[in-house]
Amino acid sequence: MYVVSSQFFIPIITLLRNIALNSMQYKLELNLMKSQNVNITNFEDKIANFKTGFAKKYELTSRQFKIAIEEITKQCHACKKQKMHF
Repeated sequence: MYVVSSQFFIPIITLLRNIALNSMQYKLELNLMKSQNVNITNFEDKIANFKTGFAKKYELTSRQFKIAIEEITKQCHACKKQKMHF
């Protein structure tokens, strides 16, 4: 408990009010920074998931293309052999 002289009552109330407003402003800025940090973390997680998914899809697709090219090559050789027999 504090005792304040009547001549300093208004300045003390104003000072306390300003401190409370500044405290609220700092809390708002802190919440904003936390939300931005969460957004960045979510973005990083999404990028990591995308990279992983893309790598899997790329590997699967390239493997399938390789198999398809090998099959086409086999068919071309088979056609050439057929052509030589005629």
